[in-house]
Amino acid sequence: MASKCQQKWDVRNWDEAAYKVRLQADREESTRIVYAARLAPSSDFVATASSNGSVCLYSVASCLASQSMDLNPKTAQLEMEPFLSFSRHDGAAYDLQFYGEDDDAILLSCGDDGKIQGWHWKRIEQGDFSNYSDGRLQKPDFILANPQQKGLRGALAPVPEINAIATDSQEGYVFSATGSGHAYCWDLEREKIITTFEGHSDYLHCICSRPSQKQVITGSEDGTVRIWDCRTAETIAILDAHKAAKVTKSPKGKLPWVSCVAIDSSQKWLVCGTGGNCLTLWSLLSFDAVTRICTVSTPQAVTIENSKIMTVGALPYLSCFTYNGDVISRIRIAPSSALSISAYSSGVCIVSGYGGLVDIISEFGSHISTFRCK
Repeated sequence: MASKCQQKWDVRNWDEAAYKVRLQADREESTRIVYAARLAPSSDFVATASSNGSVCLYSVASCLASQSMDLNPKTAQLEMEPFLSFSRHDGAAYDLQFYGEDDDAILLSCGDDGKIQGWHWKRIEQGDFSNYSDGRLQKPDFILANPQQKGLRGALAPVPEINAIATDSQEGYVFSATGSGHAYCWDLEREKIITTFEGHSDYLHCICSRPSQKQVITGSEDGTVRIWDCRTAETIAILDAHKAAKVTKSPKGKLPWVSCVAIDSSQKWLVCGTGGNCLTLWSLLSFDAVTRICTVSTPQAVTIENSKIMTVGALPYLSCFTYNGDVISRIRIAPSSALSISAYSSGVCIVSGYGGLVDIISEFGSHISTFRCK
């Protein structure tokens, strides 16, 4: 009888097709990017949107139960199976948000296929998985598809991707930022576009909502931030970090694009990240730039929580600043390049990015859990 070692290296039963499938899966896993990771409302789950088009839920409790005592984010990495997988986008899934709160929340995702997909969270919490498609993927409850723009001689242009979404649950709106340079306001109840925001000359990277003033804010590859009136679709202000005269610190390089935007809970302050390794803080009362903050790398995501500006970018660090630009902390994170940051009033922060990695960090800077999405 052949030994186990001989059986292992016996190539007579070599399955070339299975080897190719496994090799492709391994490559996809090693190069996966988690573009967004958010804590789900009233639950134990983290929702993720990834470069392979997948939208998944991961159990925080399961991560903690399996977590080793190694606190080094580079080595303490679990490979976690999702608790639930949703229908994939045709192309990368770039962003996800929760619309509404508690049982009335809706999970929204967007991606390269120019679609917003939505799932009612109440059905998920109640374990209603009757809406499975082939492959055990939960089908969306609704889909919002970008319109095609008319090009030369009336020809239809390709459907533009959706790079970011924002919500205004008070008015029932969802906003999308697209690769065509347009932003859209969707009425979620009627599932239709009610406003189109036109004015940027290039690709939109980011978007956020300012419900108290019925405004939406977009950041573009053209280097500007525009503040729009949701009722009229008119531009209220155009902010250009490169031309901001009142800030004193000079950026490390040119500021050719706006990569990320965020507002604080009072909706009086706006921070935007740009090329040139810097953030710029703006007063939304006067539309003046008040602080320029130099960062260790190009900021790729930013948020404001508990009066702290928190950012991640092209290097494996989470940096926290005061509104004056003073460094509060700089924490090493698991992804070599991070593309998403979500902070919560509890002090917990979630970052995600290259390698399919999600890092959950406490208010004290310790790594609660780090896992690799499967």
